[in-house]
Formats: sequence, C-alpha cells, structure tokens
Amino acid sequence: NMLGLGFTVYLCELVGVLYPGYQSFRAIESAGSKDDTQWLTYWVVYAFVHAIEDVVIFVLEWIPFYYEFKLLFLLWLSIPQFQGATLLYTEFVKPFLIAHKDQIAPWMKTTEGFLENPALPMATNLVQKYGPEVAQKALEYAAEAVEDVVEDVQENLSGKAVKQRREYIYVQACFLHAIIGTC
Repeated sequence: NMLGLGFTVYLCELVGVLYPGYQSFRAIESAGSKDDTQWLTYWVVYAFVHAIEDVVIFVLEWIPFYYEFKLLFLLWLSIPQFQGATLLYTEFVKPFLIAHKDQIAPWMKTTEGFLENPALPMATNLVQKYGPEVAQKALEYAAEAVEDVVEDVQENLSGKAVKQRREYIYVQACFLHAIIGTC
C-alpha cells in the first residue's frame, strides 16, 4: 500500500462522501438545477457501487492497491468535468434499474415500511441508553415472540403472505442488528 491503508481509506471517504456531500449542499443552495442533477446522479451511482462493494469487499481487499484504485475511481466519479457518474448512470445503472424495477420495488416497499416502523426510534434509544448487550438480548426475545406470532397466523395466511411477512421480519432483524453493531 503506497499511501498507508488508514490514510488511503480516509482519502476515499473525503473524496467519495465529504466532498460530494458539500458539493450537494452547494447545489441545493444554488439557483440552477444542472448541478442538482450532477450530484443526484453521483449519489445514485455511489449507492449502487457501494452496495456492490459491500457484498464483495472481502475479495476486493486482497487486490494490491485496491484503495488507491478506489480513490482514483471516486475522483473520476465525483469531479464534474470527468462526467464519470453520468457515464456510469447512463450506461449501466439506469438500464439495470429499469430492467429490474419489478424485482426491486417489493424490497423498497419493505424497506419503506421498516423505516416508518415506530419501533426504530425505540430500538435506537434502547442501544443508546442501555448499550448493545441489553439491546441484543431484547432483540433475541423480540425475534422469538415474532416467530410465535408468525406461527399462530400461518394457518390464516396464504403461502405468499407468510413468505412476505418473514422477509419483512428478516429485514427488520438485520437492521436492528446493524444498529446495535452485531453484524
């Protein structure tokens, strides 16, 4: 690693998140909409790339100079003169999202429902007030209770409804695990 792993990771955050975040703020506050489109496009592409990276990071980190390449890639994406985000959006992200919108929509609906769940602020407060160990134990008890409820209503639901309910519960459990830092 040429620059030192910690420094390179920091630079990736600076170039990939802080700089675009500040430029997005400036775009929101400016009169025109061209820069708004530039930064919205960047964030869509960044989210797409970040989601893929999260899945395969255990392989990527073994590639020599991975973070240096990532830094160069993020510069290419974030500097408006390069139009890297626009190119990736137009050529890859947009066609992929359009082609798979019917498969993505149910997951987004589940996510929206989860984010609107009143239990989310309670879970966050639980972690802040009592720490992750107590929250973990509460999550375990909650998961057991939810399974009991699902078993009780399975007889009254179609197979598809049971599957959707289990997926919803799974997404909620994963999110709560992420909040308390156990994933």
